[in-house]
Amino acid sequence: MKIFQVLPYFPPHVGGMEFYVERLCRELAARGHEVVVFTSSDEGFSYSERVDDVNVYRLRVLAKIYNVPIVPSLFNSILREEKPDIIHAHQYPVFFSDVSAIVSQLRGIPLLLHVHVVAEPQSTFSSLVSSFYYKTIGASPLRAARRIITPSFAYQKMLVAMGVESEKIKVIPYCVDLERFHPSNNGEEFKKRYNCDESSVVLSVGRLNYQKGFPYLLKAISMVLKRVPNLKLVIVGEGEQLPYLKELSQSLGLSDAVIFTGALSPLEMPLAYAAADVFVLPSIFESFGIALIEAQAAGKPVLCTRVGGAPETLVEGKSGLVVEPKESNQLAEAIITLLFDRNLAKSMGEEGRRYVENRFEWRKNMERMLEIYEEMHVHTSRNNERIYENKVVKYNS
Repeated sequence: MKIFQVLPYFPPHVGGMEFYVERLCRELAARGHEVVVFTSSDEGFSYSERVDDVNVYRLRVLAKIYNVPIVPSLFNSILREEKPDIIHAHQYPVFFSDVSAIVSQLRGIPLLLHVHVVAEPQSTFSSLVSSFYYKTIGASPLRAARRIITPSFAYQKMLVAMGVESEKIKVIPYCVDLERFHPSNNGEEFKKRYNCDESSVVLSVGRLNYQKGFPYLLKAISMVLKRVPNLKLVIVGEGEQLPYLKELSQSLGLSDAVIFTGALSPLEMPLAYAAADVFVLPSIFESFGIALIEAQAAGKPVLCTRVGGAPETLVEGKSGLVVEPKESNQLAEAIITLLFDRNLAKSMGEEGRRYVENRFEWRKNMERMLEIYEEMHVHTSRNNERIYENKVVKYNS
């Protein structure tokens, strides 16, 4: 099959969706499928390259609206390429899924829409804009998609509430490399590098933006330090909130307790998890939480907020704890519990590893994706055969 992957950002841009799609592309290419990626360029100009047997078109960005790249050349770039069997559009609602829906309808190409995360409005104005978008342009991808994939049952319910037919939606959770993220990894060198080898380590990983709720974690850590003075919070990631988070750390008196590592390489990430005593994801909204299953694969107890699909990634009370979003007091108490009760933390880490082995293994995810591709391809082929047969009948008559 020839498959177009259309998404706003692609590695080396850092993010869970981006890494997931990159892995998906590599797996598809390794199985003999032709994969073409259409994404935005960070260079200020358009160019193409070959990455791991995948053709990647990086297109110039005209502007960004709420961090969504607007790429005027996307429409013509997709049309110029030889017709694919499937368009797999990632993320909703964004410009890229809108264009994919239009091309799908114009050229009769089946559209697979992958809803990774839906941002919650941060203001009354953005809420009004979002509402208008969903009722107008944003409705097109949901209607045009033959299948819609979402990583969690929470998001499936959300889409049904938006009017999407439940039979169109398939829940396929994200997955984890169980060999790369493993309890046997040694985090001592990582701890020495960041001067936390003599401390208890709380780790958090994610893009430094509004969604991830890091200000609430910083406020929680200021409370935890009163009980656990020998503590370091390691935050891995980069993003637009970094200056604000550094300023907040200083104002809370956390300058010596908080370490911002920036983005880490794929080789460094398993070592970061290995160095942690507790992993925390304090999100305000979240479709899933890939970092949560990576931490559990590494054998670490986890703590998340009760938002979106995040609680689906763990066994509450057995592999981790769940608190309400934006509640720094609850975060602090849960962190203290896991740091003081080492037996509980150890048993949760062990249970978490078993849980992800059973639920979030990459090969299972890949097989489910291939089943959907095949189903859509066969459905299209049969429709084309019927159209051809009808034309022949009419011609002969």
